[in-house]
Amino acid sequence: MNFKLCKKLSLIVTLILTLTSITGLTFANNTDFVLTQLTNNSGPDLNPNWSPDGEKIVYNNEFDIYKINTETFENEVLLDDEYYIESHPIWCPDNSKMLYEISSASFDPTMSMKNLSDNSDFEITFEPEDSSITYSPDGTKIVYFYTSISSPTVPNMIVSNSDGTDPITIVRRQFLRPYHAAWSPDGSKIVFSAGPAVKRTINVINADGTELTEIALGDIRPQTQSWQSQIWSPDGEKIVYQFNDGNNNIYTINTDGTEQQQLTSNESEDFAPCFSPDGNKIVFVSSRNGNEDIWLMDTDGSNLIQLTTNPERDDSPSWNPQGDKIVFVSEREGNPDIWMIEFEENEIDTLTTHSESNHESDIEDKKVENGEEYDIINESETAEIQENDDNITPKSPMSPIISFGAIIAVYLTGRRKD
Repeated sequence: MNFKLCKKLSLIVTLILTLTSITGLTFANNTDFVLTQLTNNSGPDLNPNWSPDGEKIVYNNEFDIYKINTETFENEVLLDDEYYIESHPIWCPDNSKMLYEISSASFDPTMSMKNLSDNSDFEITFEPEDSSITYSPDGTKIVYFYTSISSPTVPNMIVSNSDGTDPITIVRRQFLRPYHAAWSPDGSKIVFSAGPAVKRTINVINADGTELTEIALGDIRPQTQSWQSQIWSPDGEKIVYQFNDGNNNIYTINTDGTEQQQLTSNESEDFAPCFSPDGNKIVFVSSRNGNEDIWLMDTDGSNLIQLTTNPERDDSPSWNPQGDKIVFVSEREGNPDIWMIEFEENEIDTLTTHSESNHESDIEDKKVENGEEYDIINESETAEIQENDDNITPKSPMSPIISFGAIIAVYLTGRRKD
């Protein structure tokens, strides 16, 4: 073996050893989680919302509402009236009904309710603004924002029975404009944000309208699943929110305004934080690596993990009630589609930081079309898709030793003799 060949082989071996020792670069045989594309419709798929039993997700596709089974991947149309636009589906906490917005070119949006047991529909007795409506945890009450003739530009915040009867105004328009509201886990309090974007505040009020307290500057994300904690910690002690002091970062604070803690600190945007059902993790969106991706951290800001790394936008993450799946919206296939992260059993608490690594390349990647499941071979718009067997076996990333061994073999085989 001549000197030049020895030198090249030495460089290859050095490269192998370097790659396998880089901190955060994983070549694990076992995946941490499974990434599955749930929808692939021609139009945008938006507003995914888990059912209270965690078995289904409802979402918007253009002007209609769909439901997908997260176990069988069966996708069905729930509402597709050709004369109306149906959007913003919201599950009732008892899993029996669904609120949704209905509108057309001829009338302003109103809310309707669908009984999922017999598919009957009926219009309810109020017209909330911007579909900002949230069930109480027990499903007996709702909070929403209402613009009246006397306050046409700034809405009041209303609490009523779940059918819209017995409305009580708990925040009036002189408090500036109220935004996103979220019930406490015991249903006794409501947190909401209010005011202009440049100086938005976080406020807590009793559900009967008493004891209004401003606790911080910032904004909360819209609560879509009031039957579990998202904005409130499960014990009802803390609120998670974002605050823009030049860019958005994520904070927690006690509900009485004490013990504010900054969890993220960088020059990018961190937003849309959401507690896990057990209160141990927070999922959020961050643009710190150049575009919006899904990230995970402990509730004290430690153990920061990037879950997705696709160059297209990933956002709107939310947990299933069991805390082992996260649904989100991704534009990686061109249109916004619904995707799901499913953690392996007992893996979520053992995930470790993957600093500056492409963690998403180390996970099992799947695609679902018309209820059929596929492996994604190459994550690009021109990816070659092959049908998988009924019993899908997770594929591990190729070992770097094997990969570079193959390179050496190719080199030696194709090397021209001296």
